[in-house]
Amino acid sequence: MSAYGMKPLFTDKEGYFQWRKEWKTIYSFLSEEIKKDKKTLSVLMQERHLHYGSFQPESGSVKKFQKELVIKRAMARKVMTLLEEAKLRRDRILKMHHDLAEQKSFFPLELNDCRNIDFHYNKVSNEFSFMPMWVLKVKGRQFLINDLISNIGFKVKNTPDKSTRGSLRIPRGSVNISKDGSATINAYVDTEG
Repeated sequence: MSAYGMKPLFTDKEGYFQWRKEWKTIYSFLSEEIKKDKKTLSVLMQERHLHYGSFQPESGSVKKFQKELVIKRAMARKVMTLLEEAKLRRDRILKMHHDLAEQKSFFPLELNDCRNIDFHYNKVSNEFSFMPMWVLKVKGRQFLINDLISNIGFKVKNTPDKSTRGSLRIPRGSVNISKDGSATINAYVDTEG
């Protein structure tokens, strides 16, 4: 497998450990190859009496060998860059799990007299199956929910300049989010007056 086929696409802890195992195999192989090639290049240069400070022209085989070594070192740098990407992805996944757990601690939740209740599809759920499918925005807060039932009508809100190009908007209502992350939107009834 090449370093370019090692892009970190794991979605959970086990996937990260499996990716890291494959990464280590490739990095160890590249590392050993580079060490071996450096020793061989050193021997080739000594045989031709080419050492630092000498102006003797290099042979074609030495130049070819040096070029191959440069390519292998570039591959090793790419593999190290992929490790950094994998660590960032792992940290992102851990943060998503933490944020979901923190959000669930607030459920069940009831919000009354809400203006402009927006909801849209959560694109992150395409990549990570543990992420809820819907985003509900209400009263300046955002909730990730699994299901939504609206007992009142909605309008379409288009935002072509943003990453979320459109959402559904309910002008006014009350929101109830259950313990399992299902939201119900009902018409707001003023009980005070």
